[in-house]
Amino acid sequence: MIRVKFKHLYVVSLLFVFSLVTPSPLSAENSVGNSGAVVVDDWDGYDSVALVHRGKNGIWFPIAMANDILSELKHCDLSAIEFHLQEEKLHLLDSQLKLKDRRIQDLYSAISLSKKLEDKMQATIDLAESSRHRSDEAARRAEEAKNAWYRHPVLWLGVGVVLTSACFIFVPLASN
Repeated sequence: MIRVKFKHLYVVSLLFVFSLVTPSPLSAENSVGNSGAVVVDDWDGYDSVALVHRGKNGIWFPIAMANDILSELKHCDLSAIEFHLQEEKLHLLDSQLKLKDRRIQDLYSAISLSKKLEDKMQATIDLAESSRHRSDEAARRAEEAKNAWYRHPVLWLGVGVVLTSACFIFVPLASN
């Protein structure tokens, strides 16, 4: 769509430039009858005339047609400069899109690495928990062993009293 408008714009601007460069066919040296000019086209009700002036081909068209061309140029959506700016903007947006795509790929890589790290950390946590569980089990067994019946102080006090009594009773008897 834009390229078609610019082709039209290009043709119209060439016609306008040629109209400025070529003299009027009604001048003394280049009248229609003397120059052998030929009517080229009927464009929007205006006749365009092909001329040769000083060895260069050109087209003559009326001032009203030139005014129509100028008003059409003024109402054109994009000028050539704006078109180039839009192309540059499009190129920059494309570059920005590529950078964002690269950033997305980097983020996906970071997510993948994070998941691998999470798996390793989870394995470490599981190992630490199993180690803590074994340690807790060993501490529980040690606590049970500490509170066993054969470690009770009353038992050992009784054993001591019995042995001491036995010594006081059997030692003098054994010495007699």
